[in-house]
Amino acid sequence: MLPLPFRLEGAMAYPLQRVATKVSTYALQTLGFPALAEGNVIHLEDHEIGVVEACSGLSMLFTFIAMATGVVLVIRRPWLDKLLIVASAIPISLLVNMIRITVTGVLHEMVGSRLANLVFHDLAGWLMMPMALGLLWLELDLLSRLLVEPAPATAPLKPIDLVGATRGTREPHDPGEGRRRDGKQDPPAALKRALRNS
Repeated sequence: MLPLPFRLEGAMAYPLQRVATKVSTYALQTLGFPALAEGNVIHLEDHEIGVVEACSGLSMLFTFIAMATGVVLVIRRPWLDKLLIVASAIPISLLVNMIRITVTGVLHEMVGSRLANLVFHDLAGWLMMPMALGLLWLELDLLSRLLVEPAPATAPLKPIDLVGATRGTREPHDPGEGRRRDGKQDPPAALKRALRNS
C-alpha cells in the first residue's frame, strides 16, 4: 500500500484525532471515570492519555477499507450489500480505534500505567483488526437477515439429455424421418425430437 502525501495525511489525521479523543472521553465518563479532554489529551484522575497522530486510526482506516474491499470481491452478495460493506469500513475502523483508547483509559485507572501502556501499544494494535473483522462478520450476518435475496423469476434451465431423449421417446413418428441408409439416426432429427419432448 502506498503512503499518502504528507499534507493529505496531516489534514486527515487531525480530525480523526479530535473525534477519537472526544468520543473516548465521553465513553470514559459514561463508564463512571473522571475524564476531561483538552486538545488531543485525555486527563484522567492520575494519568493522561495523549492521542497522537499514530493513535488517530488513519492507518487502521486504510487497512480496513482494503480488507473490506477484498471481502466484497470474494463474496456472492447483491450489489447493495457490497456497497454497504465498503461504506461501513470507515465507521467500523473508527469505532475499533475508540474502543482501544477507552480500554486503555479504563486500564490506567483500574490496573496501572505499566499494563495499560503494554495493552495500548502492543496488544490492542494486534487485536484491532480481528475485532474489526468480527464486526464486519456481524454486519454480513445482519444484512443477510434484513436484505433477503429475491428468488429467480424462472426455473433454471436444465441441460438436454440427447441420448436419454432419443431412447425414451414414445410419440409416433414417421419411421423414415431422420434415418440414414445404415439405420442410424440423423443427429439434427434427434435434436429436434429431444427439443420437442422437453
